[in-house]
Amino acid sequence: MSNHKINNNDLILIILIVVLVLCFLKYNVNCQTRETFLNSKKNNNNNNHNTEKFQSINKGKIEPINSLLDIDKNLFKVEDGSLIYNKLSVNTELKAPLEYISVNKGVDPDLGHIIQSSKLYRKFPINIISLPINVKDYQYKYIYVAVFNDGGLYTKNSLTDNNWEGPHRNSYYYNDKNDKYIPMRNLSISNEGRLLGVGYDGNIYIKDEEDINLKNLYNKNFGDTYKNEWVKYHYYKDNNNLNLIYLMLLNDTDFNEDNDILETKTDEDIYYLGIDNKGKLYMLLYKDLKNNKFKYQNELSLKKVIDDNNKLYKISIDVEGHLLIINQSRELMRSSQPLKVVLKNNSLQFDSLKINNVRTYKNPNILYDIIHSQDGRLYGVGSINKKVLLLKQNNINFLQSFSVIDSNTDKNQTIVIPEKYIVKYKSNYKIEELSEIKIKSLEESYDKEINEDNTQFKTFCRAQFPNNYIDINMLNKIDEFQDKIEKLKTVKEDLINLDNLPTIQ
Repeated sequence: MSNHKINNNDLILIILIVVLVLCFLKYNVNCQTRETFLNSKKNNNNNNHNTEKFQSINKGKIEPINSLLDIDKNLFKVEDGSLIYNKLSVNTELKAPLEYISVNKGVDPDLGHIIQSSKLYRKFPINIISLPINVKDYQYKYIYVAVFNDGGLYTKNSLTDNNWEGPHRNSYYYNDKNDKYIPMRNLSISNEGRLLGVGYDGNIYIKDEEDINLKNLYNKNFGDTYKNEWVKYHYYKDNNNLNLIYLMLLNDTDFNEDNDILETKTDEDIYYLGIDNKGKLYMLLYKDLKNNKFKYQNELSLKKVIDDNNKLYKISIDVEGHLLIINQSRELMRSSQPLKVVLKNNSLQFDSLKINNVRTYKNPNILYDIIHSQDGRLYGVGSINKKVLLLKQNNINFLQSFSVIDSNTDKNQTIVIPEKYIVKYKSNYKIEELSEIKIKSLEESYDKEINEDNTQFKTFCRAQFPNNYIDINMLNKIDEFQDKIEKLKTVKEDLINLDNLPTIQ
């Protein structure tokens, strides 16, 4: 009898241990990240619809394009040690990654084929920018656009929101010549305010301009141009493929007045800072030849080398005009000189600070990306306990440590940086103010009014087509809008004729 009682106690103890282990495992899974990722219903439906067909024809498989940096390999590995891109499938209609990767479990001896299973992969941002969207009269709304470790584009209205929305349509560039999808590794903003992407093939892509044609409403993004298709931004002059991994715009105000760049600069010349896969920092010259009838593609060429000693990974700007730099060891540093001086002297030196009698020049955290917050502190995508999380600094200084965001992180924060400057510090894109815009003629005034009407109409369409259904009332509104355009054309002609009347002396 006593032996039987002991066995029952042992059994109860074993059951309790199993329950505790299961609770612990569940807790760990839930704590893998502090952020969740909210996908639109349309994406989920399309993913389910295309899964079987897509896998059966094996189209759109992401294949390794270049050897990735070691720093990126750690970001993109799954449990078995392989890279997400070697296993990731793509929604062919949306050009966005599916929510799972295919894993080979073995060969069925009876049927003679490989058994596959699908599993979710852990997702996190690797590059975040603030993107201005011109709503009306150069009044902007700002959203955060991030490229994730699956190459997908995700958005947030605020970094304190719990959920990222995505992956959005057209996250990938589709190369129809070799039937490959190319994901982006970093994002930037062009001189005209459009979203740029640095692809894993070392090339630069840009989101296509808004199509004002009202046909095929299903493909319209109604102002959300970050959902438009990627198109090739350039070709490399003299076949000098630089294999870029990062890009940042340069403005005229970034050069000293005596810099010879300004003396020779033409309207076609746009300058960028670029980092290649070896970590070298270049000044790049982009020739905007879209108005030149003899050229069909814009040129990107190497202007000069700024730094080739420090193996850089990413750059941005701080409030004092200095460069904030993450190197390929994931260390955050700051240039000791403003960007103007760096460009003039073609040299890069780093700031340092004496802490506890020890002079240091790098942040103690492991960081993959940073972006300013409105209270002056930095957000960072960093690694803590081998988990990639969205972090934030405790105090204002590039050397101040980052910690996990909680409910008290942004409590009672004082806003010291307007949103437009967050765009400037991250992408070096200057927001164009209404006061800086001058209407030069009646024709431009008319075009401006048409653009405003188009924006309002697209917003109306978007509200009417949440699930891409067509109704009769909407079609009637389209007819009314077309009538309005025809009337405006008549007004335009009258105004222009009036403007062209000879002046009576």
